[in-house]
Amino acid sequence: MAAEDIVLPPLLEDDVLLRALLRKSEIEDPRSAFFIREIERDTGLSVNIKITPEQCRALFNKTYGVRSMELKDVTALDLEVIPDAPHHANIRGIPHTDDDPKRAEFLAGELLKISTLISEGLVKNR
Repeated sequence: MAAEDIVLPPLLEDDVLLRALLRKSEIEDPRSAFFIREIERDTGLSVNIKITPEQCRALFNKTYGVRSMELKDVTALDLEVIPDAPHHANIRGIPHTDDDPKRAEFLAGELLKISTLISEGLVKNR
C-alpha cells in the first residue's frame, strides 16, 4: 500500500496540536517556536497530533519543551491544519519570515497567545 493510499481520520475541533521546541531560543523567546523553519517552508509548521507530550519529545534527538494548542483555535486564525501521518500534521498559511515578515510576526504572536507550555526542560533521547 502506497503512502498516498493511507486514509487518515479527520481532525476534530478539540484535537490538541503539539509543537516540539527544538531550540533553547524557543523557550527564551516563545514566539520563535511559531516561525516556519527552513525545512518547513514547503509543508507548513510541523505539529504532532494524537500523542502525549512525552511521545512527542521522544521523536527528536533533543527537545527543550512542548507547546500545545487546540485545533479550533488555530483554524480560527484562518490557518489550515493538514494531517499527513497518523500522528503528524502541518499548519499551512504561515509565511516564512523572509517572505512576509509582518504576517509571520503577527501569526507567531497569535499562535503564542493560544498555546500553552506544557512541558519544559532539556530532554536528550540519543
